[in-house]
Amino acid sequence: MTRESSAFAGNPGTVAALRRAITAGRLPHAYVFSGPPQIGKSTLARWLAALLLCQEPTSDPPEPCGICGACRRIAQGTHPDVQTFSLARQAASTDRVAASRELGIDTIREIVREIDLLPFEADRKVYIIEDADALTDEAANGLLKTLEEPPSYATILLLATEDRRLPETIRSRCTLLRLQPVSTTEIEGLLQASSDLPQEALARIALLSLGRPGWALQAAADSKLLVEHDTHVDALVAALTGGATARLGLAEKMAKRWSDGHRAEIYTTLYDWLGFWRYVMLHVIGNAPVGLYPQHESTVDQLAANGVETPARAATRTLEAISHLDANVSARMAIETLLLDLP
Repeated sequence: MTRESSAFAGNPGTVAALRRAITAGRLPHAYVFSGPPQIGKSTLARWLAALLLCQEPTSDPPEPCGICGACRRIAQGTHPDVQTFSLARQAASTDRVAASRELGIDTIREIVREIDLLPFEADRKVYIIEDADALTDEAANGLLKTLEEPPSYATILLLATEDRRLPETIRSRCTLLRLQPVSTTEIEGLLQASSDLPQEALARIALLSLGRPGWALQAAADSKLLVEHDTHVDALVAALTGGATARLGLAEKMAKRWSDGHRAEIYTTLYDWLGFWRYVMLHVIGNAPVGLYPQHESTVDQLAANGVETPARAATRTLEAISHLDANVSARMAIETLLLDLP
């Protein structure tokens, strides 16, 4: 791992705030990193862990070297003093269906038990809790004492799609950093530095990413993500043109995927729909990129015929559905309401 590949894309103010805290020796003991799926929360957490444990960091500005043993093992996920807990890890250790939907008390007990042990190699330990907004009430309560009185050598990083879903008792004990979408230009530059795909393909990926560098990098490396994106948009267009029965059927299917623990998939689907509505708005004002949705140009023309209000309202409703899911509203109700309210 080179220093460049370990860098975090976008959100320079967030990175600067973390660097200032480290330089001043005033790094908070716990953070919440909040933002859409694949915006870079995990990447930022690993970057911070590497900066804290790096054996040869630079100082102006503070940056992990990316090549020492600590940096390499953090990138590989094998450093004993950097532990990541998530729904995926929890589900792999148990056959309980709920383990893929909620972070339970057993996961928190493991963190609480391990955090009191001194670091194995470094002088610090970092605990990364992904899917933190999936904590059960019992699990959240079990984490409170550790957040109130953590060991001096421990840093706890909670990653959440929507920080409002975290209990106030958790939020009040952490420093909140909300990650914002990265510019299309910056994402395209990031892709150019890491991919050999043609420029036209990279430009399309950057546009489709909606400011999510994690998604863009994965899509450039794995064409299946682009296929999935197109499938999500195909399903939306089919529902729009298929009437109420088609819309309710799609809502039922998506709600079941949500209840089965595939929440990231549903969030990704909704963000893909949001990108489609953005494209329709750009089409209305004559600024839409060519060839982004060639298979749906006739539908786009129809949706754009009544002006920008129609796609703007649809985008707003999609954002509201995401917010409703964040707030633990019934997934079926949130998605049904969205689909029935679309043009």
